[in-house]
Amino acid sequence: MLFQTPFRVIPALSKESYVLIFLYSMGTGLLTFALQKEWKWDAVKASALVGLILALVHPDATHTVVLAAYCASFTGMTSPKKVHSYGEMLGLMGLTSILFIAASPLFDGSGGKLGSIAFLSTLSGTCLIRFVKQGVQYVMTQKSKKHPSSQN
Repeated sequence: MLFQTPFRVIPALSKESYVLIFLYSMGTGLLTFALQKEWKWDAVKASALVGLILALVHPDATHTVVLAAYCASFTGMTSPKKVHSYGEMLGLMGLTSILFIAASPLFDGSGGKLGSIAFLSTLSGTCLIRFVKQGVQYVMTQKSKKHPSSQN
């Protein structure tokens, strides 16, 4: 126990909420990223606007789906210099959704969970994207060395 306060564990999310979590996360993360990339908004302002819209539109601003979407808006704050396309961001949103679902019953009330999930998904996702791109580039290079006439 840290400071004599136990971290609470809550029941796992229902499987019915998974689809909504993925859909809301994809939408809010991509919107946050688009506000930065296309309209040159500051990342914090973009995420704040998306969070405000969520809180105003959804009837229960503390609902799990809204929290997942707000977490995804943190991932959407990733710089367009690091994540180059909407496809890459979509992959990060999927990873954010998976990590949110996995971590949602843990450390309830401890603070910083949404930002931590966004950080972990961004860090691991961008590393995975780079790894795959380098792997594909290596395979293509090896293929062109074996078949030099196919470069024409």
